[in-house]
Order: sequence, then structure tokens, then C-alpha cells
Amino acid sequence: MRRVDIANVPRARELLGPRIERAVGSIRVLADLQPLVVPTASPGVLLAAAAATYGLCPAELAGPSRRWPAPEARCPFVRLGELESYTHAQLAVALDRTRARVSQLAARPVDEIAVRIARTLVRDPRLKRHLPGIAVAHEAGAG
Repeated sequence: MRRVDIANVPRARELLGPRIERAVGSIRVLADLQPLVVPTASPGVLLAAAAATYGLCPAELAGPSRRWPAPEARCPFVRLGELESYTHAQLAVALDRTRARVSQLAARPVDEIAVRIARTLVRDPRLKRHLPGIAVAHEAGAG
């Protein structure tokens, strides 16, 4: 699951034909945008999911890059963090930005499909284990 315009999905479906189910697994419904009272994942996991949604690694998303898609991917991370009940100060630490900058990102328009994709990556254990840094933590017993 990614929110980048690299893959030609219709062409992939055409090439795979009836083998598509085996190639991509079962079709998943995207997660909702309902706010939670208690977070279901750490800010680091949310960062990894938002980064993966745009084909980035978490360090690229939290880094200084202004090259697309990093700046665009930061807004869905902030929105996802808000939905998971994190404060802007808590998200600022994970994103390596100031609280004021995170508040600015929160005020910008956000791609809700990207937020739903990232939340799906966080909620589905089969997808979550493939997030950068998550598989290693899970194997070590921390995840």
C-alpha cells in the first residue's frame, strides 16, 4: 500500500489477470478516521506507516528534506497522530520538528486517503510487521 504515483495499477491488473489475488493477497478495506482516546501505536510506528505510504523510510520523513514527497507525507503523519490522541508536542519529537511547526502542518490540507492507508498499515498486523524498523523490534520482543 503506497500513496505514490509510480505504479500503473490497471496495467498490473491486466498483466496479472486471475493471479492478482495470489500476488497481492486479499483486498483490504482501508481503516477509518475515527479519533481514539488511547493510542494503538507509538509515534515511531505512526511515522514508519506514514513514511511507507509515500515510499519513504522514517528517517527521510523526519529529516530536513524538502524534496517531494517528504513534505507532503508529514501532514498525514500529523493527522494520524492526532487521530491516535497524541499532542503536537509528542509528534514534534518523532518528526524532529518544533511543536509550532507541527501545528502548522496540522493546519494544512491533508490527503485523507494517505491517512487511511497509513492507519491500515498500523492496524493490520500482517502489514505492520513489514514497516521499516518494526520487524526487527518485533523479533526482539519489543513490538
